Amino acid sequence: MLSYNIFSHLLLLAPTLVKGETTPAGLTNAAEVTVTLTFSEPVKIIGENASEFTAVDAKDGYATTYTTKATEVNEVINVTFEDVAGHTGTGSYTVTNIDRVGPT
Repeated sequence: MLSYNIFSHLLLLAPTLVKGETTPAGLTNAAEVTVTLTFSEPVKIIGENASEFTAVDAKDGYATTYTTKATEVNEVINVTFEDVAGHTGTGSYTVTNIDRVGPT
């Protein structure tokens, strides 16, 4: 008989970046926007840019939601992260709502 434990299976999966959002949400010419990244499970941000992120819902050093700031048109936010089991993942989010070109 084959047995299957869903919790064991979940421990084998690497975390993923599920969603990215900006505040304000629409087009803006603001000097900076807040970028909110949501992950599939609690993670900690690792790598050289880890200090640029703030955990929103941290528990024991891990969170499912982080924020950071973006200031450039089409800025790409790259992130490397690790879950509690030590699995790592990478993701990116492109900020597309900063518009500094005036109407003509």
